[in-house]
Amino acid sequence: MINPDFSSVSLIVHEEKNGLKVELHNHRTRVIAQTAESLGAEKAIEILRALLGLCPIAQVSAFKAAQHAITHQNPNQGFSSYDTNIQSLVTAEAILETVRVLSMDLQPFTIHGKVSQECLKTLGELRARLWDLSKSACIDNAALESFNEDLKALIILWFTREKKAIGAIKHTFERFDNIQLDGKGLLFPEEVSNREILKLFLRILQEYPEWALSPQLVGARIPGALARCRSQTDKGRRDPFSIRDLVLARLEELKNFASGLPSPFTVRSINLGNNWGVGLVETARGTLMHFLQIDNNKMRFHIVAPTEWAFQEESPMVDAMNLFIKEKSNAVKSVITGLNLIACAFDPCTKIDVKWPQKEG
Repeated sequence: MINPDFSSVSLIVHEEKNGLKVELHNHRTRVIAQTAESLGAEKAIEILRALLGLCPIAQVSAFKAAQHAITHQNPNQGFSSYDTNIQSLVTAEAILETVRVLSMDLQPFTIHGKVSQECLKTLGELRARLWDLSKSACIDNAALESFNEDLKALIILWFTREKKAIGAIKHTFERFDNIQLDGKGLLFPEEVSNREILKLFLRILQEYPEWALSPQLVGARIPGALARCRSQTDKGRRDPFSIRDLVLARLEELKNFASGLPSPFTVRSINLGNNWGVGLVETARGTLMHFLQIDNNKMRFHIVAPTEWAFQEESPMVDAMNLFIKEKSNAVKSVITGLNLIACAFDPCTKIDVKWPQKEG
C-alpha cells in the first residue's frame, strides 16, 4: 500500500514587479478512498480507523453512516439522526482535537504563555481513553458518561488555568486584523446537508473524482467553527470576518461544550438513491462527507474532507495570504511565520511547506 503524506501542501512565494504572490500546490491524493474501495467494506473500516491524525472516529462514523443510508433508508426520505453514542464519540473527538490544536499546534507561534504540563498530560490521557472507547463493539454507557464528565472538567480547567496561553493565542492573530474576509465564503453545515446539493456533488464525483481534492459550491468556501457559530444566528451570518475570528470561534465552541449546550458535531445519514448513501460528520474542521455505493458486492467510494475547501487555488485562504505578503518583500522570517499562522487559522492539522526560490539562492 502506498503511504503518501496525506496532509502535505506547498506554498511557493514568487517575487513579482507588483510585490509578492503565493501559489498553492496541494499534494494530497485520493489513495485512502481508492484503497478502501479496492479492499471492500470490512477492510475499509480498518483502514479508516488507522488514520490517526485525520479524525479516525469521524472517518469510521461517516463510513458507517453511509452504509446505514444504503440499507435502512427509503431513497425518498431525508436525513436521519445516527446512534446517540456515536454522536457522543464524534463530539469528544472534535473537542479534544480543538483543545489539542490550541494547546500544542499553535504554541510554537506564541511568544508568551505556554499551556501547562498538567493540562497536556490530562489531554493525552483523555485521548487514549477515547481511543479505547471507540474500539469497543458495544460501548459501555457508564464508561462513556464518566469520560464525558472528565472531558468537560478538562475544558473548564483549561479556561481557568490557561488564561495566559489563551490570551497569547488571541494576541498572535491580531496582526491579521486588517485583513477582512467576505462572509459569503463561509460554508454552513446546512448548505451541504441538502439532499439535492449532495446529489449534485455525487454526479460531479462520478464524472470527475479529483473534484474531491478541490470541492466548490459557488466557489471555494470555508467550513468549520466560525461557519457553525454563524449558522446558528440570523444576525450577521454573512458579515465580513477576520482571520482571528476563525480561531475565536474554536474557543466559543469549547465554551459551549463546557456549558452543556447541544453539540454541533453531528452524524447524519442520507440515502441518495441508486444504492448510494452519504455519511456526513461535522468535525472540528468542518463537514466530512463519505459517498458510498455497494451494488452486487462491488463498492464505490469517495471522501470529501473539510480541509480541501480551503486548501486550493483562489480560495479565501490564499487570498488572505496574498493580502498579507503584499508589503512584506524583505521580511522573510515574518512572511513564513505569517503564512503558517494563516494556514493554522484555517486548518492547523495541515502541514505547510513554504518555499521562496529567490531567497533560497
